[in-house]
Amino acid sequence: MEQLNTNLSIKATGIANRINNEIAHLFNQFDFVSTERKESSILIKVIKGKNTYEINLQYDYPFRPPSNIIYNGINYKQCLSHCPPKIQKILKNKYNINCLCCDTIICNSNWMPSMNTCHIINEIDKFIKIKKEIKIILLCDEIRTKYRCLSEFADFEKYLF
Repeated sequence: MEQLNTNLSIKATGIANRINNEIAHLFNQFDFVSTERKESSILIKVIKGKNTYEINLQYDYPFRPPSNIIYNGINYKQCLSHCPPKIQKILKNKYNINCLCCDTIICNSNWMPSMNTCHIINEIDKFIKIKKEIKIILLCDEIRTKYRCLSEFADFEKYLF
């Protein structure tokens, strides 16, 4: 007769199954996936093209978002919180985003247990694309200012996206 493991609750077993399913899904989606079990968390490392994502799933995942997410060696949460007023204005006017750190799915008030690591990676990719577009807008603004171009005449960033 098989003996049941009485140390695991139904909730813990369900969470373990959920994380295993997520990891299996990541293996099917991306170029490289590795996992490392730590004392109180699981570190998932994903390589997609030239980008590396490291997501640390804590004991309370999926009921809370991962607390430590690294994108290409940079803390993702810190990148979202440092936003100068000039960039905030572009975010608001062009993308209807008031605050990157408040609009992210990893914000505690936006997180839902139905979200997973693929959602996080997709959001990072979306925000990186927005960041690149903002750089183009800022550079185009500098060119217009330097050469005193009229905005309706020098609306050239639309050709760069």
